[in-house]
Parts: sequence; structure tokens; C-alpha cells
Amino acid sequence: MGREEAKAQSKEAQKEKELAAFAKKQDRRDKEWEKGSKDTSKADASASKDADAAARKAAADAQAAKEEATFGGKNTQEKKKKKDPSELTPAEKKALLEKKKKAAAAALAAASSGAPPPTKTKKSKEAKAEDEDAVASTAEGVEGLTVDG
Repeated sequence: MGREEAKAQSKEAQKEKELAAFAKKQDRRDKEWEKGSKDTSKADASASKDADAAARKAAADAQAAKEEATFGGKNTQEKKKKKDPSELTPAEKKALLEKKKKAAAAALAAASSGAPPPTKTKKSKEAKAEDEDAVASTAEGVEGLTVDG
């Protein structure tokens, strides 16, 4: 019977030990409860606010990128680059050559007539009116003349 008694005493000791540990644990929980648990509401609100701000910033950046891509003003468009003559197609080369020939012929004709090449000047409204009057008066004087004289 010594063995059974020892076994029972061991079980009781284990039970008392577990109850003491539980009481200690419960006492610790009660103290923490009295003190109050850590308030995390401010941290949660701050994290939520930061996440909202980051989402708004990302949306604004996306909107700005979209506007920049779709709305190209004069200052945002790339300048057209002049083509290098070596990169022109044969048709483009021919058109460019014809254009240069016409310009050279016009300059030669202007030089041979003795008059300087025409230049574009801005005329005021009064100057235009005077030119029109001069042309009209010249036309009136020319009407009665014949080639034979």
C-alpha cells in the first residue's frame, strides 16, 4: 500500500502546484486589468490615417501622370527633329531637290530683274489703304492707253 499512497500524495501535490500556478497567473491578470490594458486606439487611428494619405497620394500621382500623357500643350510636346538627308526616302529627296530648284530660280529671276527679292513686311491698315488707292488710280490712268500709243 505504500506505493498507492505515494501515488495519491504525488497527485495531490501536483494538483496543489497547478492550483497555485493558476492563482498566481490569475492574480497577475487581475493586476493588469486594474491597471488597464495598453490603449492602441491612437496608434490604430494614426496607421489608418497614414494609409489613407498614401492611397490619396498614389491616386493623385496616377491622375497627374494620366493628365500629362493625355493633355500635351505646346511646351510639353517634343520638338520635331530635322531629318538628315541621308535618312530621306528617294521621293522625299526628289521633293526637296525640286523645292530647292524653285527657290533658286525665284532668287535668280529676282536678281536678274534688278529688284531685290521680295520680303514679307507687316503693313499697317493705313499703308494698305494707300497702296490700294495707288493701284486704283494707276488702273484708271492706264485704261485709256493703247500699246501703239
